[in-house]
Amino acid sequence: MKQERLRNAAINGGFWLTWLLLVAGLLVPRPTIRFFLSFLAVSCAVLPLAFGSRNIRIAAGGAVLLGVALAASLLRS
Repeated sequence: MKQERLRNAAINGGFWLTWLLLVAGLLVPRPTIRFFLSFLAVSCAVLPLAFGSRNIRIAAGGAVLLGVALAASLLRS
């Protein structure tokens, strides 16, 4: 497998995993699990945020902000 294809697969996989974890974090009713899923989502967004294309970086930045906002709202509760 070429290195560029592997890089693009890792970036796209991390991007979609980030959004799936955020959606799952919004649907789960338990605050502890929501916090954990938002933390995982922010962690998974690092690779697309650092190495993705311009559009993926913008969307990954939005995911990071949404994940941090979700975690912060759970800390205040």
